[in-house]
Amino acid sequence: MGLNIQGYPNLDRTKKEFNCQKGLNACKQLRIETYVTPKELSDPEVESIGVMATVVQLKYLKPVKSVNEKAKVIYIDDEINNAVVGKPVCLYMLFFNFSR
Repeated sequence: MGLNIQGYPNLDRTKKEFNCQKGLNACKQLRIETYVTPKELSDPEVESIGVMATVVQLKYLKPVKSVNEKAKVIYIDDEINNAVVGKPVCLYMLFFNFSR
């Protein structure tokens, strides 16, 4: 999805609340609204509605496009086929705007 979480997947399983905080921070970076605190998320006795409301958003999350997917280089076949080192070639670069 274009996001790296420091330490993942080798997180310390004894630090559940700390790990949940990292996950919720990642949600915020992905623009996912969270409805629980790290303490609530790490507590198995907490009502699961808030957890489900946060997790269900992951189902509808669209992957972040890479630079290669956002841009396309267009060139004229004759110019690129006859390219010579030291001589300019005309290239056009198109950038696509993918909004969430």
